[in-house]
Amino acid sequence: MLSTTTYLLFLDLVVKAIATPILSLSLAPKHLTIAQSFANGSTAVLVQFEGNSAYSAWFEEMARSPELDEEEAYEPALKEALGAVQSAVNHILDQPAQISIVTCPLSHRKSALEAMSQLDFLMSFDPYVIQYQTSYSALHYAYQLGKCEIVGLSENCDPEDIFGAALWVDFNAASLRISLLDFSEYGCIRHETSDAIFIDDVAFPKDELEQPAKFLETAFEDFLDGYTVVTEFQVRSHHEFVPLRSKIAAIVVSGDPLPQYLEMFRDAVDHVSPELTGRIRDSIPPSEAMAIGAATRGRLIWEHPEWFAIHEQNIVATPHEEL
Repeated sequence: MLSTTTYLLFLDLVVKAIATPILSLSLAPKHLTIAQSFANGSTAVLVQFEGNSAYSAWFEEMARSPELDEEEAYEPALKEALGAVQSAVNHILDQPAQISIVTCPLSHRKSALEAMSQLDFLMSFDPYVIQYQTSYSALHYAYQLGKCEIVGLSENCDPEDIFGAALWVDFNAASLRISLLDFSEYGCIRHETSDAIFIDDVAFPKDELEQPAKFLETAFEDFLDGYTVVTEFQVRSHHEFVPLRSKIAAIVVSGDPLPQYLEMFRDAVDHVSPELTGRIRDSIPPSEAMAIGAATRGRLIWEHPEWFAIHEQNIVATPHEEL
């Protein structure tokens, strides 16, 4: 009798695991994106919702003032946008949907989790209640930076040997920021980030139409000169993380760039450091990359929570009553 009961309980868990959609939510200046991870390991974007001007105002204000009072007028705009996404996902799945993992800038985390909790838009993982992932860590999973091949090792290498550097280029309309990432099998750390680099023609005189491209090229070169080195001797002379330029394993892209801005960035890389051009990762649409990566990580947490309880440093576990 006991074995039969145990088997039925196990079967019930299996059915629930198969039936439960593993969903991620990515919050960005322009879009709210929901991606789903499937049991076969694939991921797909379920919904991409373009926020209205009020949502964009909330996003930009939180970026400037993370300690913004919760009673400010920006909060309803976030709830309205989340409610619209929630309704769309419920309709697609034909069942009440809950998000497994959220990725957004750290400055937006608290407000986003509180709003989602109030909408009952969160799913609990045992022993976690809500999963949060930084934007750059989501890209780590989207582009599989924690693989042996990424850092030039054999396919069956020891995961403990996976250490590398990457650049993260995050577009926001007509501007971008470049960050230096240090990654391992389990995640990544952001070390340095540039100021916003504006590449819109509007920012330059009409008689200097070539200026945006030159400006971006100079900014990219300055970033590399400031935070990477070209010889092993220079690496040894630094105490902080300053990688060899030739060892940058990938350049990952996110945000909502216009096609011409992506091409402009690619040209800048090609002119400044052509060996890095082939390392630009653009197989995933930039506006979807963070949601795809978060969904991938959400699936891993669902299947192997013990991996992340010990090693993963980017999880923020928050008791439900504190949300």
